[in-house]
Amino acid sequence: MIQRLAVVLSEAAISDLDTIAAYIFESSGSERIATSFVDRMRDRCHSIGNAPRGGRRHDDIVPGLRIVPFEHSAVIAYVVEGDIVHIVNIFYGGAIMKRCYVVEAVNRPNYSAGSAPAAGSPGFPASPGFLRT
Repeated sequence: MIQRLAVVLSEAAISDLDTIAAYIFESSGSERIATSFVDRMRDRCHSIGNAPRGGRRHDDIVPGLRIVPFEHSAVIAYVVEGDIVHIVNIFYGGAIMKRCYVVEAVNRPNYSAGSAPAAGSPGFPASPGFLRT
């Protein structure tokens, strides 16, 4: 029997979700669309715990790094350590996954690197409050 692993989203991954939600909200004008998309993405992150070694390996970037696609518009980067899946970053809409960002995220304690631009920084809208509960 395959053991389901716990899934933990890094601060950077949570920030990525906020940034993605803000972008979709700004693009669509719909809180429902933005919330629904991010909820599905968060569910996908947690489902990685069901088959943690199913993502495509990218040892050329960081040993143990795996990537899974999400709805043809994003990728989820994660590492498995022991009994925990650490979601490192989430890249959306053709965002270029620069090796230095992922390396920095994986090598930092608590996986707290912020590879995605912060919400509210130039070119990215402020995070909508409806995502934080």
